[in-house]
Amino acid sequence: MKNSVFASDRQHKIDRTAAQGFIANLSSIAQPPLNSGVFFDGASLLKLLSGAEVTGLHYYYARGEGIGDELIVVPSTTRNEHPLVPVGILRSMAEMPRDGQGNYAPYAVDHGISWLEAGRKTRVYRALRDPQQPKGGFFGADALRRLLNQAPCVGAQFLFGADPEGVRNIVIAGVDARGNLMMHGELIELSLLCPPFCFQDNLLNSDRFLEKTALSYYQAPVPAELGPLAA
Repeated sequence: MKNSVFASDRQHKIDRTAAQGFIANLSSIAQPPLNSGVFFDGASLLKLLSGAEVTGLHYYYARGEGIGDELIVVPSTTRNEHPLVPVGILRSMAEMPRDGQGNYAPYAVDHGISWLEAGRKTRVYRALRDPQQPKGGFFGADALRRLLNQAPCVGAQFLFGADPEGVRNIVIAGVDARGNLMMHGELIELSLLCPPFCFQDNLLNSDRFLEKTALSYYQAPVPAELGPLAA
């Protein structure tokens, strides 16, 4: 399979010192994001990873009306070497939702976004990014599951970082029900960056992939919001 580089067993584990170094390096970027990271609900990520054909998650930087960057994640699958599975898309939250006592409030989780809105947000980011910076990257499923299944993890914080040369990366840490980063637990980085490791052109990674050609891309049932584009 030509995209076998996107394998479920890719090694992403790093230690706490390396993770903190990546996060500290963010200041070396000329125009860093104004937020330090974003949150994803653990159960929602595990649901994306639950399919037998899923090998991991692709993440893409996005920019909306708010301050700072967002992330869009979609599953990478072996079916037709095709990463975009209908309903398999999540938008990050700015922070972990909490109840009145400061504990995790899973009922307030909202990762919903349409494919077209995700395409617009990622396109805005690409238009503003430094050409030397990545559009996104890939994490293998095994490492993600290990992180999300460790107790007492309820979610994952995708922390924005950079390597010593200032190239952006993502450090993922578990989050407990009080919102504490689990920096002594599983930590992962070393994602495959796009570029150079990009999946086939799609709504989330390519300016050449126009919305009106979206229907020809989907091999699975077409999401409802794409229907009007057939006209």
